[in-house]
Amino acid sequence: MSAPPSQTIQTLTLVDDYLGPARVRSMEGATPIVEVGGREVRASLALAFPYECAAGDSLLVIGRGERFFVIGVLESRGAVALRFMGDVRIQAVGGKLELEGDEGVRVRGRSIELVAHKVKTLADSIVERANDVYRRVKDTLSEHSGEKRVLVDGALSTRAESASTATSGVITMNGKEIHLS
Repeated sequence: MSAPPSQTIQTLTLVDDYLGPARVRSMEGATPIVEVGGREVRASLALAFPYECAAGDSLLVIGRGERFFVIGVLESRGAVALRFMGDVRIQAVGGKLELEGDEGVRVRGRSIELVAHKVKTLADSIVERANDVYRRVKDTLSEHSGEKRVLVDGALSTRAESASTATSGVITMNGKEIHLS
């Protein structure tokens, strides 16, 4: 049934409806206080991802009356932090998982365990620091380098079933005593 031509349908626009950017002024716990239309209001986070607001962030906010919700992040000044309680598993099913950071990647934990069939390390430089290092290789440990220096502050001990040293140049041994048996 159609409306008579003399009647018109009105679209209601409430003055308090808002959809647009809002700058974070401060925080009350995890709730941002944002500026909307010249006034500061509390805006509940309604995002599909974890996000920690920081003063100065620009957010996309929607609201009606006194209720405002953050539905997007336009510009973030602080670090993005994903925090979860309990165990977390990130898995790329049928593909590779890649972590990349323009300024670097840091993995930190009380204990870190790498479990893989094969581990490859490609780097221009590797620096390792540890109090103790234990390495057990079942079959062969093979090293190839341009040069090798080993500096030991205490004793150096090497045990093997057999050993050989081959050089195309000079072998120098320097010590107070050299015992050959």
